[in-house]
Amino acid sequence: HSRRLLSPLVRRTVKTPFTPNHITLLGFLIGLAAIGCLWEGTYPWTVAGATLFVVAYLTDLLDGMLARLKLQESQWGGWMDYALDNLVHLGIFAGIVRAVYLKKPEQTVLILGGLLLAGAVASGCTVAVQMIKPRPSANRLFAQLIHRDFCLIVLLAALLNRLEWFLWAAAFGVNVFWPAMFYLMIRDRRGATSLTAEHPGLSGARATDR
Repeated sequence: HSRRLLSPLVRRTVKTPFTPNHITLLGFLIGLAAIGCLWEGTYPWTVAGATLFVVAYLTDLLDGMLARLKLQESQWGGWMDYALDNLVHLGIFAGIVRAVYLKKPEQTVLILGGLLLAGAVASGCTVAVQMIKPRPSANRLFAQLIHRDFCLIVLLAALLNRLEWFLWAAAFGVNVFWPAMFYLMIRDRRGATSLTAEHPGLSGARATDR
């Protein structure tokens, strides 16, 4: 649905000199603005920050669509997009922790915040390994979850003044995601190793086919 919404904008942007990397940097700047708003911690600022986070997410979709239309997809662009996205996500999570802590200065909030940030870093590293050496099962899980528009959940939680709900869910969810990804990657690797051991000529046949 988000991509359909962006289609008219993409058709206009494709005729401009803007490159996908320009759009990626624009989305990063919008993400930084969202972090700054969340950092203020008050209700109007958190709503503004969550709204900007949605805009940053849509901009992130736009750069990928533009890259495909302009035939400007590149490994460097993909990695830059991934790195900047993760920096924004970490900043958003930190901003949410601060906003919740300002509202409820309890140790539980800090513990959940630590779990969330640690899990986000672990998830980022795990997905980076998956991007370098894709594994089928892990790739399916990644593909299913990467399109989850969690920025909309952040916006809804901000509008309801219940960012702590998102904090609880995200702290546990992210720490389920990365171990699951890691397990599937190990399982796929073992499966590939077993297949090669059972059919030692398989890898050689593939090399010949190329």
